[in-house]
Amino acid sequence: MKSFQGGIQGTISNWLVIGGVCLALLTGCGGGSSAPTSTSTTLSGTAMAGSFFSGQACAYQISSGAKGALLGSCATLASSAFSIDIGNYTGDVLIEIGTGATYDDEADPLDNTAGTALTSPMRTLINVGTVGGSVSLAVTPLTETAIRLAGSTLNNTTMQAAIEQVVGLLPTVNGLDLRSTPPATTTNLGMAYLQFLRAVSQMQWAAGGNAAYTGGLDAYLTSLQSQIASNSSTVAANLLTQLGSGLNSNCSVTGGALNCTVSSGGGGSTTTNCDTTQYTAGAVHAPSLVELASYAGTYTGSEGSYGPNPGDPFVASGSASLVFTGSGAASYNAASMAVTSICVDNTASVLYLIAGSAHFDLFGNGDIYGMTSGGLAVTPAAYANNGGGNGAGSFGSLSVSGGASSTGVSGSAVPTSFSPTLAPSGTALSWQDGGLAKQVTLSGNMVVFNYGGGLWSTGTVVGGLPAAGVAMDLAAGSVTFSNVSLSPSFGGSGTVTLNGTLNLSTPLTGSALTFTGTGTAEAGSGMDAPPATVSLSAAIDSYSWLSTQGVSIYVSDVHTNGLKGVQVNTPAGPVFFNNNAGAAVTIDAIGKTVTFTNLTVPGQSPTSTSLTINGTLTLP
Repeated sequence: MKSFQGGIQGTISNWLVIGGVCLALLTGCGGGSSAPTSTSTTLSGTAMAGSFFSGQACAYQISSGAKGALLGSCATLASSAFSIDIGNYTGDVLIEIGTGATYDDEADPLDNTAGTALTSPMRTLINVGTVGGSVSLAVTPLTETAIRLAGSTLNNTTMQAAIEQVVGLLPTVNGLDLRSTPPATTTNLGMAYLQFLRAVSQMQWAAGGNAAYTGGLDAYLTSLQSQIASNSSTVAANLLTQLGSGLNSNCSVTGGALNCTVSSGGGGSTTTNCDTTQYTAGAVHAPSLVELASYAGTYTGSEGSYGPNPGDPFVASGSASLVFTGSGAASYNAASMAVTSICVDNTASVLYLIAGSAHFDLFGNGDIYGMTSGGLAVTPAAYANNGGGNGAGSFGSLSVSGGASSTGVSGSAVPTSFSPTLAPSGTALSWQDGGLAKQVTLSGNMVVFNYGGGLWSTGTVVGGLPAAGVAMDLAAGSVTFSNVSLSPSFGGSGTVTLNGTLNLSTPLTGSALTFTGTGTAEAGSGMDAPPATVSLSAAIDSYSWLSTQGVSIYVSDVHTNGLKGVQVNTPAGPVFFNNNAGAAVTIDAIGKTVTFTNLTVPGQSPTSTSLTINGTLTLP
């Protein structure tokens, strides 16, 4: 489900008005003439079903209750805004966003870049009573619903009656006009309007189990029109339910009324500044109000750190929760942030947020990456504390011997036993004790042991981990160490030997998947029996895998529009995703396979290009 220049723009507008008055006065001085009268009217509109990426808005006369001649020229949508000069025309006007225009459906996590196309026009109808000035208007699914309810005769009277019928379904908002209030986060009424539109989008998706709605907004509004006519109370109840699911923190429903209050802070100070010097030239832009609103939400994951050596795994030390209000305010783990820069990627669905020394990347799919002001790394992986303790039991145990008498910490000795908890990281398989004092990690073809400030490792093993004495039965969920010898690499002395069996929380399944391409250290590496995680719902099925090399793959299958998305995360940092994989991804739910055929997945950083994926992964 974005710009902060409303106040600045308002000030500039005021100065322009003052300047215009001064000029008018100067014209009048000496000659006694008055200021010229405007001879045309401008329609200043906002198209909103989620922000629009493309399309045109056109204005037409209403003649005998039907669409008539074109007024002026059609206007190209620019971040949902448009402006049309209709000359000196007065009377009823039909404004229409044409079929094929694309918008960011707020309930669809996969159309943030490509957008969803309108399969029928989206319209509103207004009356222009006098010539001159600017008329503010909105074109939304709610005004389109009113057009449909108005019937075969279109005019301002039938439209107003239909508008009142639609408004009767909504929790009361005093002063909200569905035809003239711009949906935006800059005003209380505009924010309330946005919440209603979000709820309608969610209603469409909640009904997505019916194949009639896979055609998109047109099919759903046809159904909604019928429901309003036959059972408006049920529609109102459903809308109220969806309104409360994901309601903006600046809004509340009390006593049957929706109230929204624009906050100047709301969890941290805000700014319109996009510091482009932090990015590759041409890579980012300052977000619009609509773009900001689309990133509103809570982003969760883990915070922690990586080891001192390249390729060391991420070790989570706590949970991460960033709340972004959509008005530009943000808080991290309940603490307000002083935001200094907000930018949006020009080619990918990513918002970049900087607050002093902290920086975060917020992805359209809900992922978060970044660095806290305290220097901790943040990833979207869920934090599992495992309740502390030593993790004995189903996770196995490990005997650790050797290491001379020092591990890099004066007076400390290598422990004689090791009973860790499993901690799958973003780059490897890893086990650690509850206090993070001891850790064993399998990273690629390397075994690493951390204890008390010291680090021992096999180094890269030619022939893979079996050659080092590590037997991996991933289908059974066990890893056995047989006299695995580790040499001191950092802060330790003597040789450490590992013996015993450690278990995984779940068995790992899958077959080989190969990568080719450039822009990542993982190009050419394989997915060795990665674990599969499956999440199914009426609207979207998702599948994810994590390899022992640290490469993770996420595949989503959206029922309502048939789009498939693929995201690849890599230990080296670059993220790759393709939001419209199409026939390059084949999902066989019955045969329990997901097959990739020459799928190109673009990289989402200035230093990465793309990956090409071929192969098959199995589902549990």
